[in-house]
Amino acid sequence: MFVQDWEPVVLTKKHSGGEPKKNTPPQKKQTSVNSQTVKSDIPAYKLEKDDCKLNVVTSSMAQQIIDARNSKKWNQEVLARQSQVPLDIIKKYEKPTSTTVIMPQYVQKLTKALGVQIKK
Repeated sequence: MFVQDWEPVVLTKKHSGGEPKKNTPPQKKQTSVNSQTVKSDIPAYKLEKDDCKLNVVTSSMAQQIIDARNSKKWNQEVLARQSQVPLDIIKKYEKPTSTTVIMPQYVQKLTKALGVQIKK
């Protein structure tokens, strides 16, 4: 029977300056929104609280986008080209879930391309 006589090796990171920092600011949390990673200026402990709510796409917003698109006789691909908004974002906005977050820059582009004001 073969017995391994190696000692386990533990690697640790050395801090520059010799001592660990004691008063470090809270780390910023990276969140994934609509398949995009966004670096947030909100500390991680605030993002984890329930009182921090994000604006989500409502069914009335989705219907406004669909109605405006249909009145111009555009399909989703044409709207994506005209507004310079990714097609997957348009699909998510037209069929929202409880986690579809409003991205103001996309709503602004859709408003401009469709020529209507999209309300929450």
